[in-house]
Amino acid sequence: MSPRLRLLAVGWLALSAATPALGSQGVTSAALQGSVVQSDGTPIEHGVVTVTLAESGARWQVVTDAAGRYFLENVQVGGPYLILSWPSCRT
Repeated sequence: MSPRLRLLAVGWLALSAATPALGSQGVTSAALQGSVVQSDGTPIEHGVVTVTLAESGARWQVVTDAAGRYFLENVQVGGPYLILSWPSCRT
């Protein structure tokens, strides 16, 4: 076997071995972020934000910070999402 053909065979073998691992990479969760404010733009602290995935009914809850912001991790990928907030509620 010529050196060039051997190099080609080794390269092909390396790429074919890496392909299944690269192909199994995928998006398994999502994140949502936003803010809750009053009609005058004042942020709502301690507002409860409930996110519901319309397709499955799965739900997640998070509480807003002092600036009215929320960040929700590990949400099921998909959509559409129904996002509701209750300004005066505490958990």
